[in-house]
Amino acid sequence: MKEKISVVVDKELWVEFKEYCKKHGFSMSNKIEVLIRHELDHKNRREKRQQEVMEIIAELVDEKKSTKKDDNEKTVKPAGKDVTDLKSLTDRYFEKKKSRIVKK
Repeated sequence: MKEKISVVVDKELWVEFKEYCKKHGFSMSNKIEVLIRHELDHKNRREKRQQEVMEIIAELVDEKKSTKKDDNEKTVKPAGKDVTDLKSLTDRYFEKKKSRIVKK
């Protein structure tokens, strides 16, 4: 179902957009729908990446906590891999995530 809308945009931008659509044979309405869908998809991917980063950080914190003997002592043992290497950290996270999915 389509809905008719009204928007206010910069006049020069609108003229340029109309000319662009005409030159390339696009329907302006369809092109605007595509742009909106693209923006929403991008937003969803960005939110998913942010969630994954937060999960990685949470795992790092948990890993760090589990290696401490008590509050007064330093780390008893280092983490399995270098936790300063972001690439290896994200790879470890996705490996753990995959193994959890397989177990379910």
